[in-house]
Order: sequence, then structure tokens, then C-alpha cells
Amino acid sequence: MKMKKIVYFIIFILSILSINNVLAATYNNENIIKKAVLIEDYIKKHKIRIEDFIQKYNIKDTYYLKESINELDESIIALNKIKNSEIPIEQSEKIIQTILKRIKDINDKLKDKLYIEKNNFDNRLKSTRNEYSIL
Repeated sequence: MKMKKIVYFIIFILSILSINNVLAATYNNENIIKKAVLIEDYIKKHKIRIEDFIQKYNIKDTYYLKESINELDESIIALNKIKNSEIPIEQSEKIIQTILKRIKDINDKLKDKLYIEKNNFDNRLKSTRNEYSIL
């Protein structure tokens, strides 16, 4: 009789441990999906801001901007795969970290280039104003 109680107790403990593992895996998966959704939203808004900047400051040479936008699009595709659970959880976290580094690099590059483009636009505008003020 004591042996049965011990066996039941062990089975009970093992079932609790397995449930905890399942719940932890589910929580981890949900957490990664939430991260992917947040990062994707940020990237989409960031792309819109870049495109608005291109139009507002009438930037003609947009090769580096298009390249950055393509990199952001690739990141969105990877995040969609993470959201759809097409990529294992172990790789998903690494991919998210890589995407965050990529976004930081893109932002650093764009910050300098867009600042220069904005200054060029301001200088052209200033010279145009000066020409019209003379008239």
C-alpha cells in the first residue's frame, strides 16, 4: 500500500513538472510572438516616416534609402515567419536580436545621410528664396 502511494506521488510530481514545461514553452512562444509583433509595428511605422521624409525633402538619389527599406522589408518577412511559428523558438530569439541590431545599424546610417539631405534641401530653399527676394 505504501508503495502505491509513493508511485502515485512520483507520477503526480512528474505530471506537474511536465505541465510546467509545457506552460513555460507556451509562455516563451507567446513572448517571442509579442516581441515580433512590436518590432514589426515599429519597422512599418519607421518605413512610413522614411518615405514621408523622401517626399517632404524631395530627395532624388534614394538608392541608399531604398536599400535600407529593402532591409526593413526582409526583417518584416522574418518577423512574419516567427509570428506564424515557421521558425523554431530557439532560432527565433537569435533572429529577433539580429533584426534589432540591423535596425540600429540602419538608423545610424540613415541619421547621417538624412541630415545631409535635409541640409541640402534647406540650402537649395534658401538660395531659391534669395533669388526671388532679389526680384
